Amino acid sequence: MGRAIGRGVGVAAVFALIGPLVGTTLVLLVLAAALMMTNPANGILTVLMWPFAAVLGMMIGFIPALATGVVMAALSHRLKTRLAWIGASAACGMATTALVHRLADLGESLMVTVVCGGGAATVCALLSLGWRPRRRAY
Repeated sequence: MGRAIGRGVGVAAVFALIGPLVGTTLVLLVLAAALMMTNPANGILTVLMWPFAAVLGMMIGFIPALATGVVMAALSHRLKTRLAWIGASAACGMATTALVHRLADLGESLMVTVVCGGGAATVCALLSLGWRPRRRAY
């Protein structure tokens, strides 16, 4: 039992600490690609802003990422296949990102942030795939 709790805490920590950084990176890449269509210098400048954006991304994305990690750690025993684990993580990441986006009134770019939140949750699910909590076979 203690091992499963430790693994659950580890899963939540991966989602909470790595997820916001991955989400921030995805948002910046989308923003840089959009800005490079008008002026290539703007896109490069956007990529160079990553350290500052990472701090802001941790402040905004920590709560939805932690919520996704806690939910996924709790659901992990019920998800038997890898595909179910990854799909449920992406869906949960998108839902928590959309909820925080609406509650914090972060603007009109809901689709970009939701897709990037789902992408970050997918990366975290892939990172924690091998050691997520599972039901022991007796």
